[in-house]
Amino acid sequence: MPRKLIGIFGGAFDPVHNGHTEIARYCIESLNMEKVVIVPTGASSLNKKLTDGKHRLAMLNKVFNDAHYEVSAYELTQSEKDQVPSYTINTLKHLTTVHDLTTYVFILGMDALLNLDKWYQWKSLLDYCHLLVIQRECDSVELKKMKPAISTLIRKATINSMGGLAQKKCGSIYFAKFPLIPISSTEIRMKLSRNENVSELISPEVARLINEFKIYHSAGHKI
Repeated sequence: MPRKLIGIFGGAFDPVHNGHTEIARYCIESLNMEKVVIVPTGASSLNKKLTDGKHRLAMLNKVFNDAHYEVSAYELTQSEKDQVPSYTINTLKHLTTVHDLTTYVFILGMDALLNLDKWYQWKSLLDYCHLLVIQRECDSVELKKMKPAISTLIRKATINSMGGLAQKKCGSIYFAKFPLIPISSTEIRMKLSRNENVSELISPEVARLINEFKIYHSAGHKI
């Protein structure tokens, strides 16, 4: 019997932009996931400075506000409580304990996959979930050019059907072609710091929050 598929979409979301929302919508509408759980990163293990979690959480709640999406503060809460970086493996352990009959699919891009060996306890990720790799049209899976550990993982775990993910709890990788919108949160922050217009890159609700709390720009500038 096919299992219920729930996507996990992690990231800094600093800020959340239209590219993020399109990926989440694609997972629901085209890949038949029942829900996508949005998980903003807590303290970064790479010492990356992030905007206050309460602002990132508020922006996410504005754009992911219907029954198909759930915004989770788990990593933010754990980082604040324990004063340690947030790790994906710990989030997966928590979620799979809470919902044992659900199959979780962790959503990531090709860049993240190619650097997966830098993640904490990365070899254990597939013990708790499947990986859904959002692949741009220009991306190619050239195993010979990858790190041996990553190419071995891909060779062993990749399946050719999204439906195959629902047949078991964890352990597989599926590559999904998706016309990614060329937007990055870094680009948006840089544009805002230069008082440039970003209204086509983020939702009006996010723009209003950025203006209200002056999150990325000077007091005199509005999006």
